[in-house]
Amino acid sequence: MTDEITSKKKIDLSAKKIVAGWPSVGYDGENERVREFYAKASGTVKSRNSMFAQKKLADIFIFAMALGKNAGIKKDYNKKSDRKDTINMDYIATQPEYLWMMIAIAIEEYAGNLEIFQEPRKIIDICEQYANYGIELLMEMEGRASTSDPYIGYEEKFDELLENLKDWWTVPYVMI
Repeated sequence: MTDEITSKKKIDLSAKKIVAGWPSVGYDGENERVREFYAKASGTVKSRNSMFAQKKLADIFIFAMALGKNAGIKKDYNKKSDRKDTINMDYIATQPEYLWMMIAIAIEEYAGNLEIFQEPRKIIDICEQYANYGIELLMEMEGRASTSDPYIGYEEKFDELLENLKDWWTVPYVMI
């Protein structure tokens, strides 16, 4: 039995191996507000009034994707052909939690069907659609910022998310 187990081929689930050959992740470069938000938040344009100051584009994308997924709303790009593919999968591969979040969202979307791994473009498309809606939420949050409190919009959304999750944390106590 031991020889059988050791002779089987091991599967490499490292993030870099998984994303090898995957297309880049994109955001709606056609939308000027979105393009400016990514540029300002990622540090391409200097701004200290963003929660994402000096973060990578992938950090912003993942946060937007999570917000879109939480809302349960996907949004297509205005013009798919002009989508801006600037978020390299290599950075996402260095953040395995980001990759696994993307994969988990796609697997859920496909009702647990693991054949989605054979079509990485579909995984990317699903995540891009959620991020495309979520980025609007991020821009709305940042729009509530003030010079005295640049993070107020984010804090308000975080409080709202925590309030919505309160039921998950409240586990009834059952005596046996």
